[in-house]
Amino acid sequence: MSVLLTLTRTALWAAAWRSRRTGADAARALAAIDPHRAPAPAPASVRRAAVVTTRPLAGGAVTRVEPHRRTPGLELLYLPGGAYTQPMVAGQWWIVRELVRRTGASVTVAHYPLAPEHTVEEALPFLDAVHAQVHPQVTAGPGTRRLVLAGDSAGGGLALVQALRLRDAGGPLPDALLLLSPWVDVRLSTPDAWTRQRLDPTLRVPGLRAMGAAWAGGRSTADPLVSPVTADLTGLPPTTVVVGDRDVFHADVLTLVARARAAGADVELVDAAGGFHVYPGAFWTSEARTALDRLAARTLG
Repeated sequence: MSVLLTLTRTALWAAAWRSRRTGADAARALAAIDPHRAPAPAPASVRRAAVVTTRPLAGGAVTRVEPHRRTPGLELLYLPGGAYTQPMVAGQWWIVRELVRRTGASVTVAHYPLAPEHTVEEALPFLDAVHAQVHPQVTAGPGTRRLVLAGDSAGGGLALVQALRLRDAGGPLPDALLLLSPWVDVRLSTPDAWTRQRLDPTLRVPGLRAMGAAWAGGRSTADPLVSPVTADLTGLPPTTVVVGDRDVFHADVLTLVARARAAGADVELVDAAGGFHVYPGAFWTSEARTALDRLAARTLG
């Protein structure tokens, strides 16, 4: 565990005290959601390296990142997390930036409809619309074509759901799947989740459960479209999963990896000692650089 990771985690403990307090109470967590929230814009460091455009699509929005030094035919579709209730923040843009630097991929960031105003039922048609927009860019024209599906936290869970939906539809699968601290079981029913929240500087179980239930809408929280750890995991594309051992989701992520491997999937696990939730966003740490390098290697194939 590096000194920089320890210092960053300590800073998070200090900075996130208000969100931890809110997240410890389910009703308060839902009541605190800003109805006027919006995704953070791409930072200047991304705009210097790429052409960035945003447009509405099918009840959500997409941001397109076209790097000036592009790897032709390499597309990355990124779903940001936020407990299905919060839009993209700066730290997620840092992850996108670092992956673009390492791979030259063109990136489509999918800003899907959020709970509690919306549910998974409304997000799925949006994801299909995004896929329909991105996939022709992969299949058309000369040269090697590769599509990678990625997401962090809730976005990681949703990326897994979308990969499974594409499998079930018999359509072409992504060439790779990147899951960063994915939220794969919104029930958070294991004792480990309650124990590990004492180590997690940002996440609390009661608030997360309430947000997961809001996202499920009329579905059970055990439904594979809501908690994909319960799904049939056969036929997944090559996958890299990143998690830290101070993440509330740690045990559920390990369960996902074990079940996917048992189903025959090629799953690489990067499990960082001392790593907090979506720690690759702390790109200045050696642990984040290691994870980002592994994610980039899977992206490039």
